[in-house]
Amino acid sequence: MKKLAVPMVASSVLAVSLLANEAAIVAKKVQEDISHITHKSAIWQKASFSKIELYPQTTIKMNDKKANTLNSDALAVEAEVAAVYNGKNIAFMIKWPDATVDVQQGYRSDKYADGFALQFASDYSNPEALPYIGMGSEGRPVVIHLQKAAKGIYEPDGKGNVYNQQNPQQTALFNKELKAFNSEVKALGSNDYERSFVSEGFRSMTEIKDGSNHSYARIGYQDGHWKG
Repeated sequence: MKKLAVPMVASSVLAVSLLANEAAIVAKKVQEDISHITHKSAIWQKASFSKIELYPQTTIKMNDKKANTLNSDALAVEAEVAAVYNGKNIAFMIKWPDATVDVQQGYRSDKYADGFALQFASDYSNPEALPYIGMGSEGRPVVIHLQKAAKGIYEPDGKGNVYNQQNPQQTALFNKELKAFNSEVKALGSNDYERSFVSEGFRSMTEIKDGSNHSYARIGYQDGHWKG
């Protein structure tokens, strides 16, 4: 068994866990390949879940009136977290109650999808100087893995192709050609919104796009709970 203390984020409004001894997560060592397990995997039956309180972020006001309003009366949420590892990879499972389902709708800043994030310090050599639990701190970077609930987000191919980003009504296509165009755009859509960032403080998050970071995450809603 290994005890872990990992800052976590959950729900559509930022929340971070209280890093206290009683909030430690006990990781279960397993032999199976866990590089692509999900919240549906049977391996979680071997794990031990710990209850962790997720508290709203209140130290910094955001540049978004709606977000600040949503966060003003936010209360702590009790989540359950488990972890498994096999000497090569580590995997976490988090589940928390939520009465509503909010999904990401494209690259919009005014929609707050349900999701979760895990933050890892880049340097553990001095535990007394670990970075701030909410997105790191200057000179003490963290890596943040973010997973949101999403549906049909168009994903550019990374090669500068903007053809499929056109509004269908602004193309010169009709009938069968327009149907083929719409089918191609739909095929490029994704229900998986997974991103990784490096951060040295609030508002400094920079997405990692060079392939240097490896993670795998999934999320689902069932019986009034999100699981990821």
